[in-house]
Amino acid sequence: MKRSEINALVEAANACFTAHGWALPPRPRWDVTDFGLGDWRRFGLVLVNLAEEPEYCEKLMYARQGMTTPGTPMPGRRRTSSAAGAGWASAYRKRRKSNKAKRWS
Repeated sequence: MKRSEINALVEAANACFTAHGWALPPRPRWDVTDFGLGDWRRFGLVLVNLAEEPEYCEKLMYARQGMTTPGTPMPGRRRTSSAAGAGWASAYRKRRKSNKAKRWS
């Protein structure tokens, strides 16, 4: 990513947070990532750290419309789709249906 693209994302996130009533610290730490995929317009996320303590961290996250955050599969499950979180969501729905069927039989 170019520095100008990072700055534009940070400015957009800052404007969004301000518009929704979030008061940011005087000099917040911003993190902008493309998750190492090289396509920040599709897979991107902007985070601002509001508080960082040894055992506590508070962050706000911002993504533009069309950006997705790559999901991770549930423990013991294999990823079934490249769509963000689709593998997890699909596995969750199947397990939930299966558990409902067991309860009512």
